[in-house]
Amino acid sequence: MSGVKDIKSLINKTRSYLDQLDSVIEERDRLITILKLVPSSNDNLDLINSLNKVIKSLNYIQKDIINLSKNGSPKPEIYEELVSNFEDLYNRYDQLTNTLTGDIYVDINEYGFEKQDIPKVNIPGKSVRFSDKVEETSPVPEIQQHFKPYRDDEESVASFESQTNPQMFAQHQQQLISQDEDLGVLHDSVRRQHSMGLHINEEIDDHLIMLNDLELGVERSQFMLNSATNKLKSFRQKCRENGSLVTIVVLTVILIVLLVVLN
Repeated sequence: MSGVKDIKSLINKTRSYLDQLDSVIEERDRLITILKLVPSSNDNLDLINSLNKVIKSLNYIQKDIINLSKNGSPKPEIYEELVSNFEDLYNRYDQLTNTLTGDIYVDINEYGFEKQDIPKVNIPGKSVRFSDKVEETSPVPEIQQHFKPYRDDEESVASFESQTNPQMFAQHQQQLISQDEDLGVLHDSVRRQHSMGLHINEEIDDHLIMLNDLELGVERSQFMLNSATNKLKSFRQKCRENGSLVTIVVLTVILIVLLVVLN
């Protein structure tokens, strides 16, 4: 059974998984709505992996909290804090998955989280007992008797002092593993950004090729239009120069036709 510290560590790790999922959904929404592109198989795989990570972590947290309630929690307020943090994680996951309801490329219904009823732990009320008999005691010794040095977290300090060298080494290794996982999350995010940048670069190259073809087509049409305009100007010039000769020939033909008809 996991302890309180392990559950808190898993809760923090799940928050990072939710941040990663939020980033993936935001990039996916930008890809579909703004760039009007279809998500690739790698994009769908990144989304599915993020969903599975969150679901797996939520299942672990829920199971550990339920086991903690059955075996007895260290303090009711600590237990309620764990339950509250779990509820926040679940609500955030539910909100993120609701944004994927209209996604036609991934069936979000397959990645629902089955939330169980977590037992509540009641905090016992404080009772005050009164006595008719009042004992006269000196206040100064009582203060000195109950005085303790101030510490930020006595439980953490006591647990740290009670740890052996192998336990401290194992805890340090666990922290290194957690840092490696966080670095892995950052690496995946950078890789997705790089993949999107390459994809956008390819789209820009395709648009540049289309613009170059369009420019060549416009230049070719302009050349043909200039050639036709020059030919039309030449024809009009010839008509102006030979207009009188054509008129004489036409009138002569008309005169010959009239003479033939009248005779």
